[in-house]
Amino acid sequence: MLIVIFSFLLNFATNFKHVPKNLYKFKNNAKSLDAFISRLEKIKNHISKNEFDLLEKQFEEAHTNRNEIPRNAKGFLSRLYDIFVFVKDEPGAINKISSVLFKNDINIKDIELLKIREGTGGTFRLSFETIAEKEKAEKLLKGIAH
Repeated sequence: MLIVIFSFLLNFATNFKHVPKNLYKFKNNAKSLDAFISRLEKIKNHISKNEFDLLEKQFEEAHTNRNEIPRNAKGFLSRLYDIFVFVKDEPGAINKISSVLFKNDINIKDIELLKIREGTGGTFRLSFETIAEKEKAEKLLKGIAH
């Protein structure tokens, strides 16, 4: 139990190392922290009242819910929006793509090399959090990738 709490707090602290440019994300993190604190208070109350049977039931439900999440699904918890980019087999090809996206504040949520032919190039699947990011990335990469 303490490992789960420590893991959450470590993850939460890591997300707050850098002040987000988008305050909406910051407010969502604050709401998440409030919900987490509320949940901890409930657990604390169960412990202080020796209601271990309720805690056990909650942990069993959480275990069941976690096991229902497909392990190999991409974008299961939050949908991702994909584009496919062919790049030539040359030094700096990936750097060109990532630099353009970085300069335009677009985050790649997932990347996968689908196939490659030595000497000719390969196709990457790039995934983004929103449709707007996907569409902006497509426009920016048209001149760089094929």
